[in-house]
Amino acid sequence: MPWRTIKNEDDKPVVEFEIEKIIRGFFARALFFDYLKHFILFGQDGDRIVKKIAGYHQFHAVREAVHVAVFAARETVRAGAGHLAA
Repeated sequence: MPWRTIKNEDDKPVVEFEIEKIIRGFFARALFFDYLKHFILFGQDGDRIVKKIAGYHQFHAVREAVHVAVFAARETVRAGAGHLAA
């Protein structure tokens, strides 16, 4: 599956430059290290070790979902509407 954005779904270029999007979108230092740390999974399949990696849409969707959840939690605490459970 091709990498289609640089930072998020809002920056899709009008003209398609696939290699530029791959380099700028995937190898941006912060995004690349985030992907390596949180979006590659190794597991056991019988006697074999298998590697599973997130697709571009999963990567961006999870990052956005975490951002929204953290923002909502901060707003809830800031408003004094409750406490976060541990």
